[in-house]
Amino acid sequence: MEIDYKKILELIPQQKPFRFVDEILNITDKSAHARYTFKHDEFFYEGHFPGNPITPGVILIETAAQAGTIPLGLYLLMASGKNEDEVKSYLTLFSECKHAEFLKPVLPGKIVDIKSDLIVWKRGKLETKTTMYVDEQEVANMIISGYMVKK
Repeated sequence: MEIDYKKILELIPQQKPFRFVDEILNITDKSAHARYTFKHDEFFYEGHFPGNPITPGVILIETAAQAGTIPLGLYLLMASGKNEDEVKSYLTLFSECKHAEFLKPVLPGKIVDIKSDLIVWKRGKLETKTTMYVDEQEVANMIISGYMVKK
């Protein structure tokens, strides 16, 4: 299947100010690789932590889902023969995050590479092992699950 990364990016339902994926670098039927830059003016830095901002773990989990799991699910729907309108009729509902490890803080201005590897794709359930990197150093990893359901 020919991959139009920009089209898959457009199909991700989350939008600003709650969108944490800038670009999709690669997708196969087994993995996805995307990138996001945490801007200095993100809404959550003002209160987490004043004078010493750090990206909250829950935002890293959301980023992992948006930049890894959701694009992979959209790609798999398209690879199964669904057209763009059909794919738009689905939502990926977050269902679980297991074994989340936060190894290093992610600071404002950092570019995060998000790499997701497929674990399960069955009857609309999608599960990935997602690892996040800053400057090629692992900063977080987790297993994320979601369901692709009709709106």
